[in-house]
Amino acid sequence: MRERKRWGVDHLCQISFRRLIENYIATDSTQNDKPQLVLFEREADPYFDRIKLTLNANEGLWEEAGYREPLACFKLLHELAHILLHRHPKQRFSSADRSQINFAQNEESAEWQANVFAALFMAPPYLAIDCEDRASFLERFNYPPEYADFWFELRRRRPLTFAQEFCPECGTQKLAQIASNLRCTNCGYTPS
Repeated sequence: MRERKRWGVDHLCQISFRRLIENYIATDSTQNDKPQLVLFEREADPYFDRIKLTLNANEGLWEEAGYREPLACFKLLHELAHILLHRHPKQRFSSADRSQINFAQNEESAEWQANVFAALFMAPPYLAIDCEDRASFLERFNYPPEYADFWFELRRRRPLTFAQEFCPECGTQKLAQIASNLRCTNCGYTPS
């Protein structure tokens, strides 16, 4: 919960996306230590240029993300994931015979990892625990329907598990095991 607030999340489930991305990306050329934001007019998907360290996005998509349009937010979070996880320049050379090169499995694919980051950042499973169905999930998180199946598949692969103890903060029995930590899905409490 604290991490989401640090990144500009002003609502429990729906993010203030413009503030989040602007906190991490330089929006003017005076901030040389941060990746730069470059907006363009042509219709194209956003992309991260690892060589120039620029997040390149269509002006319309950037504006839509400011209005919390779900697909625009997902696409820009996907690119933010590349900045955070895959900042190193791509290796362009391999001496191996092309027939011997194995293509990356999902978990090793940079695109899959970026989609996982975007999916779980937009809708952390511990906050979605009370969503009864797909419609309530989409509404609660302002989540893009195009990626809902992807999110539910991730959740199916790694379901939340609950500790058999009560939260000392709110008294509910909703302490979930999230990675290696416990967190109350009701109040956000994390034991130290």
